[in-house]
Amino acid sequence: MRKIDPQITEICRRIKITSYLMSKGVELIQGGGRWRCVCPLPDHDDHDPSCYIRTLPDGTELFKCFGCGKGGSILTLIAEMEKVTKGSVLKRCQLRLG
Repeated sequence: MRKIDPQITEICRRIKITSYLMSKGVELIQGGGRWRCVCPLPDHDDHDPSCYIRTLPDGTELFKCFGCGKGGSILTLIAEMEKVTKGSVLKRCQLRLG
């Protein structure tokens, strides 16, 4: 079993996918205890909201697009949207949260 870095867990808990997407102009629709939107990933030409964001009990948000199949944490989302590595996203997040 792989041990999860507590710093990564904290970053994923504190930086919200919904806030990040709203800052990028993505329209979010709330319903049923979760959010949905048109997939924001650049390689998916989505026209119907197929991407869902759910909140875990600790406050961490996860996304899953049922159109392209991609999903994960805020680190995965930023890396996919900005076409950069998760490592570079992690460094930026660490600096931001100081």
